[in-house]
Amino acid sequence: MAATAAPRDKIFQFAPTPVLVRDVLGREAFNQTLCELILAARERVPGHQPSNRGDWQSPPNFLETLPADVQNSLAELVTGCIRDVLALLGVQPQGYKYRISGWANVTEQSSFNVPHSHHNSVWSAIYYLAGDKDAGGELHVMDPRPQVTVIKNAISPGGSELVYKPEPSSIIVFPAWLAHFVTPYSGQTPRINVAFNVA
Repeated sequence: MAATAAPRDKIFQFAPTPVLVRDVLGREAFNQTLCELILAARERVPGHQPSNRGDWQSPPNFLETLPADVQNSLAELVTGCIRDVLALLGVQPQGYKYRISGWANVTEQSSFNVPHSHHNSVWSAIYYLAGDKDAGGELHVMDPRPQVTVIKNAISPGGSELVYKPEPSSIIVFPAWLAHFVTPYSGQTPRINVAFNVA
């Protein structure tokens, strides 16, 4: 009697969503200088409130106001992270000219961000410079599938949130279309970061 071939199962990870978190080492002096530039800007520039509540957010062209060497360092940090993610996905956009905008955030106690996404961009990034650890203010990245939580039980495939606890000198990079929000911050010292949109 001929042996029966075993059935072949295939499971596809359909439309996976890459998110990169990276510790940025050896940039303490750079981070301190950038924090000083941001706090000085807060003293002279009115804040914006597109999604933030209670904190100070610079105008969206803040990156362009920084010294050229600081701009270049931040741009290389962000684009380097994106290139690494793309390489893992098998994408190598040779010669592509990235378009980057960046703005600063200074978060005080009880400040938070409501759910939002970033339009007219492909990638978003947040580079954390300073702030207390384990003091709330977590970044919640939401599942982008609108129907995934219609029925939520023990056998549901997905429907959770990615929760990141910010640490100084770390960066998170994610697709700009992912909705996200920030819970209230309870730290004693301001949390300072620079956020980016990349297209």
